[in-house]
Amino acid sequence: MSTIRKQLKDLGFTPRSTDVIIASWRKGTTSQYQTYLQKWLVFCTQKHCDVLSPSLPIALDFLSMLYEKGSSYSAINTARSMLSSILQLDINSSTPFGQLPIVRRFMKGVFELRPALPRYKSIWYLSIVFNYFRGRPSAPELSLKDLTLRLTSLLSLLSGQRCQTIKYLTTENMELTTNECVFKIMEKVKQTCVGTHIQPIVFKPYPNEEKLFVIAHLKEYIKRTTPF
Repeated sequence: MSTIRKQLKDLGFTPRSTDVIIASWRKGTTSQYQTYLQKWLVFCTQKHCDVLSPSLPIALDFLSMLYEKGSSYSAINTARSMLSSILQLDINSSTPFGQLPIVRRFMKGVFELRPALPRYKSIWYLSIVFNYFRGRPSAPELSLKDLTLRLTSLLSLLSGQRCQTIKYLTTENMELTTNECVFKIMEKVKQTCVGTHIQPIVFKPYPNEEKLFVIAHLKEYIKRTTPF
């Protein structure tokens, strides 16, 4: 990011404007782009080209170099996103790099030559987990560790949310009643963008099976952990 900051300064942007622009990259995105940005900087040094405004053939040659070195379609696509992100900083650029017809055609060629196959080749059945829970003691009889693990599993499976979202389920933003539990997510998550945020997560009662009844487990967990 220090390189991008320097490039923005050279383009005439003030420090306060630069601070706001830099904030547009989230920590996860910055971490994901870091490897390819470093490769891009080395590449530009070798080619004696500008980091933010190279010619189109030079930018595509960088992606071609990654392909020749055995990078997967997914890796090259990440590098394309990185380039699209930083090349837009050039005030003379109108169309994002990644949306240029020749770049889209290039990426299609990469896919045909080195297709991106599904990451997961097998699935596991929820019934295995649920049947395991059914064979264990009910919530009041579990140790705190086992109660925590079962509750976390039920919250994850029943909400279908990412781990980062589960982390933001807090008692401060929870409305727990006999009939349901509602969590409001008050932090930025991956799905958060301008004008859009994750909807409240609602857990409904399932009293037919007490060992899978997430609200009962929540109440037991809160009861046990409140003292500390």
